Amino acid sequence: MSLLLVFALLFSLISGVPSRVSAQGSGNSDIDQLPGSWPVVFEDTFATPTSRWDAPPGSYMNYQYENGRFVAKDANSNSRARIKGKSWAKFLLTFNVVIPDVSAAGAFLRVDLGDTQSSNYDSLLIKKNKVSLYKSGVVGETKLADYTLDSSVQYDFKVLVQGNSVAVQVKKQTESAYQTLGTYTGLFQAVKRTVSFGHNLLKPSLDDVRVYALAADNPYTGPVLTSLQFYKTAMSLKVGDTENLRVIYEPKQVELDDDSLIWSSSNEQVAKLTGSAAKARAVTAVSPGTAVIQAVTPDNNLIVTSQVTVTPAPPLEHDSAEFAWNGPKQKIPADLYGVNYQKLNDLGRVRTWYSKRDITLMKELGVSLLRVPDGTAANYYRYKEGSLINANDPRYPNHKTGFEYTSVNGINNGLPGIFLEDIYRAPNELQRPSTFVLNVAYQSIDEIKEQVAEIKRLSQQPIRIEMGNEFYLNHYGTEFPSVTNYVYKARQVYQAIKQIDPAIKVGIVILDKWQETIIVGNPAAHQPNDPLDLPDTSNNRYLRWEEWNRTIAANPDIYDAVVPHEYTGVHSIDDLTQHTFMDFLAVNNENRYQLIKEQALQFPGKEFWITEYGGISGLIFGGETNLTEKGRIHLGKTPAYAMHYMERFLNFIKSGNVQVSAYHCLIDNQFFGIIQDRFDTTNKAGMVALPPYYIFRELGKLLQEHDYYYDMNMTSGGFRMMNNATPADYVYGKDLRVDDVGAWGLGDENGARAVVFNNRTNKEIQVSIPNQQMMPVWQYGGDPVPDFLVNDYTIWRQEPKTNPLPVVPVDGFSAQVTLKPYTMMVVKLQGKTFSDVGATHWAKVYIDSLASKGIAAAKQAGNYLPEEPVSRADFTVMLDKALQISHDYSDAPAVFQDVYETHPAHGAITAIAGKGIVLGDQTGQFHPNQPITKPDLMAMTERAAAVLGKDANQLLSYYSFGGTNSLSAHATRAEAARMIYALLAIY
Repeated sequence: MSLLLVFALLFSLISGVPSRVSAQGSGNSDIDQLPGSWPVVFEDTFATPTSRWDAPPGSYMNYQYENGRFVAKDANSNSRARIKGKSWAKFLLTFNVVIPDVSAAGAFLRVDLGDTQSSNYDSLLIKKNKVSLYKSGVVGETKLADYTLDSSVQYDFKVLVQGNSVAVQVKKQTESAYQTLGTYTGLFQAVKRTVSFGHNLLKPSLDDVRVYALAADNPYTGPVLTSLQFYKTAMSLKVGDTENLRVIYEPKQVELDDDSLIWSSSNEQVAKLTGSAAKARAVTAVSPGTAVIQAVTPDNNLIVTSQVTVTPAPPLEHDSAEFAWNGPKQKIPADLYGVNYQKLNDLGRVRTWYSKRDITLMKELGVSLLRVPDGTAANYYRYKEGSLINANDPRYPNHKTGFEYTSVNGINNGLPGIFLEDIYRAPNELQRPSTFVLNVAYQSIDEIKEQVAEIKRLSQQPIRIEMGNEFYLNHYGTEFPSVTNYVYKARQVYQAIKQIDPAIKVGIVILDKWQETIIVGNPAAHQPNDPLDLPDTSNNRYLRWEEWNRTIAANPDIYDAVVPHEYTGVHSIDDLTQHTFMDFLAVNNENRYQLIKEQALQFPGKEFWITEYGGISGLIFGGETNLTEKGRIHLGKTPAYAMHYMERFLNFIKSGNVQVSAYHCLIDNQFFGIIQDRFDTTNKAGMVALPPYYIFRELGKLLQEHDYYYDMNMTSGGFRMMNNATPADYVYGKDLRVDDVGAWGLGDENGARAVVFNNRTNKEIQVSIPNQQMMPVWQYGGDPVPDFLVNDYTIWRQEPKTNPLPVVPVDGFSAQVTLKPYTMMVVKLQGKTFSDVGATHWAKVYIDSLASKGIAAAKQAGNYLPEEPVSRADFTVMLDKALQISHDYSDAPAVFQDVYETHPAHGAITAIAGKGIVLGDQTGQFHPNQPITKPDLMAMTERAAAVLGKDANQLLSYYSFGGTNSLSAHATRAEAARMIYALLAIY
């Protein structure tokens, strides 16, 4: 008998759980016969993405639907996929698995059988040469049988679980008969078990996962509720509205299973339910009428109802607004438009630190500053070691930081660290200044002096230093028990930096005025789902936060700038419809604008660096544990938030108080990213542009063209008096005036050249500026929250399924411009012309219009050269600008063999090719510099129309090309302009 079996038997005797392994090859007629007699209670063939999976607590699910299979995206042992909301006492699990490479030492596929009433679980471990069982909390494993797996071969498994035993059969998919590996008797005693798939050091793919079980063997065993009521017993909605409806139940502390309540609508044609969790559903108003929403416990003991009354959607309202210039111009700070380029979270996960993809992305966004190396993680950064302090490091056993994953298998998990040379490669290549977040808590003054001197040596651009990140949070109480301790250390740090170089500006951590006001003004606010400081009570926050800013303000000699962070938090979705959510975002921006100006008075003579801003949700990052619910209620990756960020940034400019800002962050899959990893394989790009990408790309273009701000007042038009009492649980103290339309002017030293408008309402509004002609050049929004509370995410971190593009309007100059509901629009105040395109030229209207919109560019010495042939590359660039699609930010995007990364049109050609608009020849060549023929030009334009969802047949009337009908000749630059104009004009 092996030592492992001896240990297993000893454990059985100690724990009272009998353990026995049957002989390999012994029969088990139940496994052979049960599929024919038990019904299928769970099935996923992975033909289309579903919401049937989540992850056990403490894990994350990094699987994706790909080519009809469920594929692991990485080899991390913490990635697990659990059959969501289901558990059984007696069941048969069948599945097909392929492992591309089984050769890694210690690699295994795991099937976890979890106990629904405890943290215990038993794992079936499938390795390259054996199958065994592992019990949580027990050292070692019990071999079930020897069995050799081959790489890239499909295997079918059967796993029968009943009582405390599990029986396993396996065969290659090409084989007809299963081989019985044996039966293990010694599972943890459990009323019901969950099923999860996981892996370590390999990337399995699954298919045809099914569970067979009898209802009689699997009675409901979830929480027994003693009371139940709806949050609302009546709801009034208009057609098209969606609102969340949740239950309130006792006992409060229990976690409901998905089948703890059975939901229904008496009339889905009036009020439709969306969701799968027991505690809440989205109610969508479909048509006028009434419906009753019901939730009932499985035993029918508790039944609650809510009556939904749906009225017709109101007709589209029309309004107007007029604007005038207000006050002197303001110079826009050169370093205002920054981004967080966070790298420390990748420690222990990646081998290389330089990313050409990231450099290309930041160039195309036009950012003017990088914040490095990270936010919270920077507080623990050991720059000489290139690692983070955490409790897995034996030198810091008592320092729990949240970054323990970086040292599970040695410092940085044995992978290369990130050093200052790595961090400053991007700012230097981009030739951009930086603000560096310093580890001031865990380094001596001498270490800090050495680090800052090294940063100064490495950086080819000006540097700023932040003295840590968000130290007002209570979980930094060990490092700095009070603000007085922080100020004491900050004084030493400031003096040391000024000794190195007095020109280096130094910022100190403060609490932004919004957080200060809500916590100090109302200590009971923001609990329990507060992302600001989850582990702490509101009273502790009050004691620490009440004195923070006051103490910083009393010591103005130890900093050059104050560093607040601004996040728009949605901590409750009660009573929110699409329209009230948009109202909240609008008043929140007005609120923050007022508070920035107010807080600037508290720190006179100091710069304001808002080095983190964006959106956040206490429901996503603290309150909601059901992963599918996280996906359903996810609002972060929407045009609504993107437009909110654009307005927030424009208000930074308007305030005149903010010198530095940095959006958080460049790449993130959760809530914040400008781009993120691809999860949905219908997207061809390895990285996916999120809604913030489109607004920041436009902001970058505007700031490159304009360096002055011109303030504007609405002299006539609608407004509302609002406060943001919900969903932030905070009233500013008074209602704020929020104009229906916001306006921000941009230009040069000689005058305004462009205006950004934001329609904050669901009305269509006509805007004007007296004695001013305007041309729309960019428009975004319209449907700001397209899947409001009904997101059908397979994985809550995946990219949005609805991700609309900006639009380039075809309209020319006029005295009035119409803003559609909930849209942002950029208008130009001056047109652009070319001296070689005369007033009588047949294509002048097309060329001038596209030039003013930034689509048509000069070719030589400021001339357009309308009769010159247009190259395939130049026409593709024009299409790229007209379509407003994102570029491909994969690490290695597919390109044509003759389109090198150094080609100026590389990004545009790659993006347009990714949409199937441009094609290469049989040899994989694109011939970018060759003139394009008219047939090719027409074909590309038609394919572009299809991508935009437009009717390509409408292009036929534009094929005359100004009277030239030859389809064999090459197209001219004038003809290219006509076709792009036509693409914008058709619908």
